[in-house]
Amino acid sequence: MFKKIASFSLALFLFISCASEQPEYDPIDVPNAEITLISEIRDSDDIMFGNITNIEITSNHHILAGDFTRNRIHIFDEHGDFVHSAIKDGRGPGEVQRFMDFRVNSENQLMVYDVPLKRFVVFNFTGSDLEYKNEFLADYFIRIFHLASDGSVFLNVPTSPATQDEERIDRVLRLNQQGELINDELLTFPPSEQFTISNHGGMSIMTVSSPHHATNVIDFWDNRLFYSRSTETGFTVFDLDTGDQIQQVSLRRPDIPLPQEERREFIQNMILASGVEGLSASRYMAEMPEIKGKVSAIHYDPKGYIWLQTIGDEKRTWLIFSEDGQLRARLDHDFDGNIMSIRYGRFAVLERDEFDVPMIQVYEYEL
Repeated sequence: MFKKIASFSLALFLFISCASEQPEYDPIDVPNAEITLISEIRDSDDIMFGNITNIEITSNHHILAGDFTRNRIHIFDEHGDFVHSAIKDGRGPGEVQRFMDFRVNSENQLMVYDVPLKRFVVFNFTGSDLEYKNEFLADYFIRIFHLASDGSVFLNVPTSPATQDEERIDRVLRLNQQGELINDELLTFPPSEQFTISNHGGMSIMTVSSPHHATNVIDFWDNRLFYSRSTETGFTVFDLDTGDQIQQVSLRRPDIPLPQEERREFIQNMILASGVEGLSASRYMAEMPEIKGKVSAIHYDPKGYIWLQTIGDEKRTWLIFSEDGQLRARLDHDFDGNIMSIRYGRFAVLERDEFDVPMIQVYEYEL
């Protein structure tokens, strides 16, 4: 009997000892990715940038830059040399009155959303120009969209901020290539957190969300959706053919307090943007989270990697996972601008030069 009690006590001691030695957080001590600057695209005699809102990298490493100011998509070759500015203004077939965003798929097909006309226009990218394919109407409040290689269209449609909280939900819709609705709730996610700034009379002026509110972070590629909730370090992969979850990766990372001065500064900037004078920042302090967000962006590279941008204490770090969910590398390089696209072993950073003019830096990376 004594031997049994002694054995049990020893086993219990070893279990408690091993449990106490488990780290509280998952380490991210992996090698830094090696990067090489391939090209730097600036204003020239051939092209003058306006407001660049989106950048895509094609399978042959061409760079497509969406210029909202000029309503053009600027095309650059794999060396960063200017090729052509595409998109014709108008309302007819193959024309775009004003685009909001565009996406390129694995077949180098490009889909543009024409905001005033609430329609999608689809082109084939030839390597030097855009060749008109088809178009269809889509009257939705769209956040992100995707054209799969089989022609299926997927829309991330958040619920209107005016909807009651208990009814709010973010949906992923599936349409066919004629724009006909196939599934109005292929996937659903919790709504992104936000709050409303009102004038002195209580009328809503603008709805805002800080980088630290809980939001849905999404990227698409072919028949997969890559999802992260910004308050958690990790991601989930969904099959767009079935809506099934096919992979989930989660890292335990520490909570970092969001200082009161940062919360107040964000609110003051939003009040300034609202144009309403005399509003007190203290009125909205309770709307701000007390903990910093953990993830701000996710990208899938067809080379076989998932990139997750994390928010640290002082800087943002990219964690790079292989398709099997293993953390392979990180990128701690401090860019002044944002990484806009990561495809085919390269990534594009939107920076501003010494004259505050947009420029694009293209890097190649190796793990």
